[in-house]
Amino acid sequence: MDLRIDADDLNACVQCGLCLPHCPTYRVTGDEALSPRGRIHLMREVQDNAAPVTPEVVDAFDTCVQCRGCEPACPSGVPYGRLIESTRAVLADKGAVSTRRQRLAFWALSRPRILRLASSLLAIAARLRLVPKRLGVPTDLPLTRGQRHTSGDDVYLFTGCVMDVWQRDVHDAGQRVLEAAGVGVTPTGDLAPCCGALHTHAGLGGPARERAEATITALSTDDRPILVDSAGCGAAMKEYGHLLDTPEAEAFSARVYDIHEWLATRLV
Repeated sequence: MDLRIDADDLNACVQCGLCLPHCPTYRVTGDEALSPRGRIHLMREVQDNAAPVTPEVVDAFDTCVQCRGCEPACPSGVPYGRLIESTRAVLADKGAVSTRRQRLAFWALSRPRILRLASSLLAIAARLRLVPKRLGVPTDLPLTRGQRHTSGDDVYLFTGCVMDVWQRDVHDAGQRVLEAAGVGVTPTGDLAPCCGALHTHAGLGGPARERAEATITALSTDDRPILVDSAGCGAAMKEYGHLLDTPEAEAFSARVYDIHEWLATRLV
């Protein structure tokens, strides 16, 4: 099966294993197949040697949380995030991952009013112990969320979808730090409700590109920096140039910074 992975990227892995301690699924299970090194080996076998895509192989790819914790630890600079995203996209096209139920949930991510309502209902259900424990839904999900406020136009603070619904307090804390540093902040809010990171992780390339294009359009009325306090969103938005392969996407990605990354250059 062609996983649409660049051969040079795939062969960059020298199987040294320095990524293993940084992989959460490997640390929990101790299973080599559930590590970056093991998954890359499986990618090679599937793409280069026509190995069968068994349920066990699908499970190895599907259980990756795509945190990219392995990338900073890799001495060869293997772009693992791109490898697993391409793999998941092919598997999604084949119907092996990303069920209809998951796709319905992703549909709600770009509709903030529906997402907020659904999250509040889920929070009530969790408090009433109506949600099965196996789903891992926290019992302290917020029922309501505080109002956002704009304090200036020096930077955008990207708030996103799930992060804004479940952890708006993190955005609020980040905004307070920025304002203490004398920075005027515009939370993006419903202007750009979803960056498409979760769609990319699920292998849903079409919807991911739609969300990327919508985000670029919404935040390109000026060229101020776009700060992100969610690692997943930031990683996805910095990859828009690769995802869309346009000069506009490349220019947009150059404006995206992790909040700490941007602040570090201004607090020295």
